[in-house]
Amino acid sequence: MKVNKLSLRTAVAAGMVGAVFTLAALPADAATLSYSCNRYVKGQYAGSTNVSASNQAEAERLAGEKFRKLGMSYDYVKCW
Repeated sequence: MKVNKLSLRTAVAAGMVGAVFTLAALPADAATLSYSCNRYVKGQYAGSTNVSASNQAEAERLAGEKFRKLGMSYDYVKCW
């Protein structure tokens, strides 16, 4: 069977459009939000970063990992 190049391109494009619609149909709880996070040392502000997470607890965990990776110490991290 001979495949027409144009029909193959159309099929691939249709598949990509379908994938976009599939991603758009994900449930709202799968969405990520942008959080601004501060690190504190001895109760004093010591720096900030931004992370994307699905909830505040995850944002604080990710920000803590990010600060550690950058060699920045902290007593706690607070995100909003």
